[in-house]
Amino acid sequence: RRAKDSRNLTEVYPDGFLPQIDTDVDDYSFAIGLNGETNDWAWDVSSNYGRNDFGIGVSNSLNTSMGVSSPTEFDDGSLVYEQYLVNMDASSTLDLGLPDDVFVTIGAEYRHENYQIKAGETASYLTVLDDEGNPVAAGGAQVLPGFSPESATDKSRHNIAIFAEFDTYLTTDWNLVLAGRFEDYSDFGSTFTSKLASRYSINESLSLRGAISTGFRAPSLAQTSYKSVSTLFENGVPSEVGLFPVDEPAAQALGARDLDAEESVNMTAGFIFTQGGFSLTLDAYRIEIDDRIVLSENLSGPEVEAILAEAGEVNTQRVRYFTNAIDSRTQGVDIVATYSLGLESYGDLRLSAAVNFNDTEVTHVKENPPELEALGDSYEYFSRREVTRFEKGTPADKWNLSATWDYENFQTTLRATRYGEVIDTSNSAENDEVLDAKWIADLEVAYRPDEQWKFALGANNLFDQYPQDTVSNIGYSDFNHIFPYSGFAPYSLDGRFIYGNITYSF
Repeated sequence: RRAKDSRNLTEVYPDGFLPQIDTDVDDYSFAIGLNGETNDWAWDVSSNYGRNDFGIGVSNSLNTSMGVSSPTEFDDGSLVYEQYLVNMDASSTLDLGLPDDVFVTIGAEYRHENYQIKAGETASYLTVLDDEGNPVAAGGAQVLPGFSPESATDKSRHNIAIFAEFDTYLTTDWNLVLAGRFEDYSDFGSTFTSKLASRYSINESLSLRGAISTGFRAPSLAQTSYKSVSTLFENGVPSEVGLFPVDEPAAQALGARDLDAEESVNMTAGFIFTQGGFSLTLDAYRIEIDDRIVLSENLSGPEVEAILAEAGEVNTQRVRYFTNAIDSRTQGVDIVATYSLGLESYGDLRLSAAVNFNDTEVTHVKENPPELEALGDSYEYFSRREVTRFEKGTPADKWNLSATWDYENFQTTLRATRYGEVIDTSNSAENDEVLDAKWIADLEVAYRPDEQWKFALGANNLFDQYPQDTVSNIGYSDFNHIFPYSGFAPYSLDGRFIYGNITYSF
């Protein structure tokens, strides 16, 4: 916020301020299992528990509606996700009358999930009102207001699955795998997915492989429950954007519907070649996803603000929600080559090269819901901008080259990664910004005096590469002089990072 920004208080920040989001993450996990054999069946029973606490805070900020009494640091609340899993499986080799025995695996699984949003301190979300009930200024911690008690939630679900896999050789060189999985969700009903995979060895060096499978992904509890309001800069103009769950009145008034599960079909085909210390793999793939869950457009305008105000969202100018808006198709090729060679008295050298080419296309965009249609032709809940962001917002190609040299107690690793160009899309094609392809190099030198200790010194982004400056690009206002780089850059905007670490293994 600049000094003269209406959301700043010069008594607190004479020169303006840059609010910062702070996080505190705690992870917990526990696993226990038992395995054995009974009547030619090998069995395994396990139980796993995991929990993630994601505390959120804001510093160097203000709640402008509180005036000079506003704190500058806020506890926004926290997000909690926990999962409990029980898995049982058994495997054996059976004679089913095929040319070779069939390796069979059967099993069952139970999963329980819980998702919580815990409210923050009052100042983080409070909006002070005047005598007539109107906000005296923008409320809540700027950049990310805290979770209010109304946003707090505690939701759980469970699902049960049974699965089976059959693996056999139809000939000496031809392997076939068939698998199926049935799942029943407490909130999304039942589904059946399957997979067929095959591999054929032409000779000792060359094998062909391929697979086709179906997939199913239920909306996560976070996608159905999360609610927040944050600051978004669009073409240099800041506004408060609400991300609302689909059962919120404001979201439903703008066309939100209960989320459906995603369904997919995945196909791959490729080969594996090995000869001495050299290996090469190539896999082509195609993934088609129906009812893909995405974020809607940031809906804004006088009609939207009126709906938000009626729903009590007085600090929000825009709103978006998760929706099954599109079908998509992603296809591409993965190529990986490795080569190992001995350098006699100079140690060993391992070389690798990996490249990915991919293309994502939004094959279908669902029509606007009637609620949006009623607001006028200018409203789209998944616009050209969102489609382009989906198709061009990540690199269409990525190259990874690396060399690792082991010599006595030293190990030196040099990596070079090329990120293909991406597009930071705008409301119109002429204002799209193309971010050029860029090579990023990393280097690490490690010393191991024994098997326990490791001392390493390295640099990420060795040559201090940055994206091109966006200041002079069309479609950007002067405000972006503060933020010179596009957030669409597929690599860190922090430049060179030099580090040292000490590792002890026991």
